[in-house]
Amino acid sequence: PGPGTDEYTPSIAAMVGSIDSKLAKYVSCVRFQKHSRSIADRIQSYQPLKRKERLALIDKCEDMAYEILQGFRQFCAGHLPERIIYYRSGVSEGEFTQVLDWELKALRRACKRFHDEKPGYEPAITLVCVQKRTHLRIFCADRRDQVGRGGNVPPGTCVDREVTHNLEVDFFLCSHFCP
Repeated sequence: PGPGTDEYTPSIAAMVGSIDSKLAKYVSCVRFQKHSRSIADRIQSYQPLKRKERLALIDKCEDMAYEILQGFRQFCAGHLPERIIYYRSGVSEGEFTQVLDWELKALRRACKRFHDEKPGYEPAITLVCVQKRTHLRIFCADRRDQVGRGGNVPPGTCVDREVTHNLEVDFFLCSHFCP
């Protein structure tokens, strides 16, 4: 729900997982979840939310990840992934720690649910938090490298030093063409 909605309005969480090597087939699941206050009440490691404040955690993350893994196993003749890359969008920088604490542990619990059929199943998990809103402007050092009428950086430009976080693995990617 957007700003100004009441504090009890549910939100919707969705998860999608690719299940083939060409990244062309997917499994998805969607869940309604209670207002984030009820989620935050179950997490003991940080301050309570202020009235009307929202926290963008996925309440049913473990169940959703388990469902995605089941779809992968069904499509891949009983095999489970050796590595999981979890792209997480919609998280502010101040919520990175909570997502790491809550959702990464939920992913690990989902994997442990397969221990009966595959003992010791613990795939490598990479968590990537994607932020789409930034005030950073990237310009070409050489005007000859600019593209489009706006003189933008070329698509695929990746900035991973100088203006990035000094303690975290951080980068800015311009993945599209801007005319």
